Amino acid sequence: MMPDKKRMALVRAKGVCFLCSTCQHWYEGEDAGLLDDMGEPRCSRPKCVGPIWGDSFPEYIGVIEGYKHKFCYLCGANSTHYLWANGQENNKIGLCEAHIPVVKKYTARKTKKGERSLIVAEHVADPDRHEVSK
Repeated sequence: MMPDKKRMALVRAKGVCFLCSTCQHWYEGEDAGLLDDMGEPRCSRPKCVGPIWGDSFPEYIGVIEGYKHKFCYLCGANSTHYLWANGQENNKIGLCEAHIPVVKKYTARKTKKGERSLIVAEHVADPDRHEVSK
């Protein structure tokens, strides 16, 4: 069951991205008390990740299904650009102008526990895992 708008706003205020705050699986994880490596609530589907991690939120179930390209996945603003994992041009995710520098700055790594963690891309020699375009 999807939460009401008030609960979604509370989750976003804690730093959860817009797309995840509209997904049923986020609330399943939160309600079950699931925690990430940092001890913060997490989604019930930890393998459902975005382009920075090399995927396109494949397990998303929520109110913007079929329209993930229309809204910035981070803040919910109307998208001005698209973001996709390498090799997944048909699975575009929305991105606003303000968040392009944020997305290009980070990449991801698996932690010792197998969870995912963001790191600053300029500090690693990995190839880009995602693309941004209009």
